[in-house]
Amino acid sequence: MLLFYLTIFLNSLFIIGNPLRLYYLYKNDKNYEIKMKTTLYVYNINNILPDSYNLSEKNHFYDVRIIIRKFYFLTIICNIFFDYISQSILIILFFILINILILVNFKNNFDKLWNKLHYLFFKNNSWLFPRNSLIIKLFPLNFWKRLFIEVIFIFYLRIIFYYFII
Repeated sequence: MLLFYLTIFLNSLFIIGNPLRLYYLYKNDKNYEIKMKTTLYVYNINNILPDSYNLSEKNHFYDVRIIIRKFYFLTIICNIFFDYISQSILIILFFILINILILVNFKNNFDKLWNKLHYLFFKNNSWLFPRNSLIIKLFPLNFWKRLFIEVIFIFYLRIIFYYFII
């Protein structure tokens, strides 16, 4: 059952991060072109980052690209195997408890959660940038907070759909 939830969560991430969806999110933005090129690069659709970024920003996007590839692979594995996992009420309750703790932590201080995720996935503080850097200007913390809320929202909609509709 845990694998089932992981599968739905990972799929929810890719629904929210889908470049076509982000196109509509960016389309009225004055930085549309650079944001779309960056998104297409990160999602492995093209191999070119805009020249506007400095070397450390480009390295960070490369690291993000590698992480997304790993998540894609994990999503495929979870999709293949989640049907074989037995359902257990203890696992369901444990997962619900973990989600409640994450949501309470998120609601109270997204900044800390964001930092913890970055410490987990990025080495050598390669994700730390000055406030005036292009990467921070184009993709501020509120942008990520909004996407995170959407991922959680889609995740719970999919759980509800699975349990009550199917």
